[in-house]
Amino acid sequence: MEYQFIKTESAGSAGVIIFNRAAEMNALTTAMLQEIVTAAENFDAREDVRAVILRGNDQAFLAGFDLKEIGQKIQELPQMLDEYRGLLLRLRDIRKPMIAAAAGYVLGIGIEILTACDIVLAADNVWLGIPEAGLGIIPGIGLLPQTIQKIGKAKAMEMFLCGRAMAAEEAEHCGLISRLVPLAMLADEAEKTANKIAENPELAVTAIKETVKAAENPVYESGIDDVMMRNKIIAASDDFKNYLNKLSKYKA
Repeated sequence: MEYQFIKTESAGSAGVIIFNRAAEMNALTTAMLQEIVTAAENFDAREDVRAVILRGNDQAFLAGFDLKEIGQKIQELPQMLDEYRGLLLRLRDIRKPMIAAAAGYVLGIGIEILTACDIVLAADNVWLGIPEAGLGIIPGIGLLPQTIQKIGKAKAMEMFLCGRAMAAEEAEHCGLISRLVPLAMLADEAEKTANKIAENPELAVTAIKETVKAAENPVYESGIDDVMMRNKIIAASDDFKNYLNKLSKYKA
């Protein structure tokens, strides 16, 4: 299948999805997320694929929402949010283990994609940040409850309200990533991890992922619905005019 914003390849027992908007620091558009989800579902359906790897480039995994797209489609924001919600839920429904191999910037919804993965390997140059409050919106789609659950309220609120970025060692210590890997070894280590998963009986692997998903889903689904509702209210408010002004330079 031909893709415009991603590339795919096979590596041993893994299907690999590579984000391919380097000039835009892999900022996420709806079309790009559609391609990511489609590729993941295609790999999920293949018997020869036992895990799915998501990775960007050395400078960025995913640098948040594409502000140009939001600026151009600002009147359609409620519909865009609904589309993002549906796509993220489909991504979380992938039955095979997903491995993130993250380097460089991981911002906003990029962290949400990261937390949709089961194992997160990160290079020592990774920076995680949640800048949406400065743009007048609630971060991500279901990102708030996930982040609070993983790192606790105090650290999460500082990231949400102050935009403080988290470097690699702190992110590992807090549990946002599984472990750190030297940048030059990141892709190879992700493939080794996928092959290690493939050594286990498939039924056991699937059962483990489904059990963990069942434990996480109530928090995620209630959180995603709450954020969706609040962002739609924000989009219709006077406060959001400041957001429109900030985005005006991106409009065509």
